[in-house]
Amino acid sequence: MSVLIETMVNNKANKRSLDEFASIFIYYLKIFKLGQSHIGNKANRQKCLMTKDIIWALHSQQKDTLIQECIEKEGEDFLSWENLRKYGVIIWYDNMEKITGYIETIARNEYRKTRDPYSATLWYVLLNKKNVLLTLCGRDEKFKAVAEFLKRNFNEEAYLYFFLEI
Repeated sequence: MSVLIETMVNNKANKRSLDEFASIFIYYLKIFKLGQSHIGNKANRQKCLMTKDIIWALHSQQKDTLIQECIEKEGEDFLSWENLRKYGVIIWYDNMEKITGYIETIARNEYRKTRDPYSATLWYVLLNKKNVLLTLCGRDEKFKAVAEFLKRNFNEEAYLYFFLEI
């Protein structure tokens, strides 16, 4: 009940800055976050926002404000694939430059956690940052073979035919 009252007060104060879709999304977001922190049994917690909640953000014109509510208020260490997925950010947020920046941060965070290049490989390949991955693999003796593999120029004709035959 307090979330509803707080949201209504904020909506009235921010009437000019938030459209109706953003207001509804923020309401559902606050209820979701409240449920995450107050439900004792983790098995009973909702794992991510439901599609019916995410759709409001998709139709909103204030997506930058919504991304601040979901991600940026929490800090850079909070940024992970699980959190982007939990709020459905990839579905509704359409600023590809910022999404690319978030994925870079996720890659850095994954590598910092484990100091294992494999944990960040998917993210750096997705970003087409082979050189960063090459540097990370080159630092550790265990990954020298991977580093040698990444040094190859995969745009050469021989590699193109090789991958087409597989």
